[in-house]
This record gives sequence, C-alpha cells and structure tokens, in this order.
Amino acid sequence: MAKQACTYVNQSIKDYKLGTKDINSSANQRLLKQAYIDLRDAVPLAANAAGNDTRWQALATTVSESARVPEKYLINALSAQCQSVNYEG
Repeated sequence: MAKQACTYVNQSIKDYKLGTKDINSSANQRLLKQAYIDLRDAVPLAANAAGNDTRWQALATTVSESARVPEKYLINALSAQCQSVNYEG
C-alpha cells in the first residue's frame, strides 16, 4: 500500500512542480489541480499502509495534511518519506 500511495505522491509532486512554473497558464492550473487530486488519492492508501505497518504513520499523517496545508510545504517531507518506500524492495 505504501508503494501505491507513493506512486500518487510522486506524480503529485511532479505535477505540482510543473504547474508552479507559470501559474497564470490554464494548463498549469490544471496541473496544480491534478497534483492536489493525486495527493488526496494517496490518503486512503497511506492510511492502510500505516494500519498494516507503523513505519508508514508519518507518510499517512503528512499526506492527510494535504487538505489543510499547501503542497509546497509538504513536498520535502513527502519526498523523504516516499524515498524510503523505494528501499523497502
């Protein structure tokens, strides 16, 4: 589940970074909207991962904050948390 959550998280970060290059562009506005949707889609997957293995509680908590905290403030934590998923095999 953590890998699935991080698939959404990584796509969200990619879209967010692309979308913030020129926020006046309608295409970039769509990217920012998709980034938010992807991040919210990761919430239940991260929660399930944390329920199965407490190592993913930080990921679940950070992803759940996306409803209240702008993504730009979450990117560093999300990147680090999802990087550890890649080392899990």
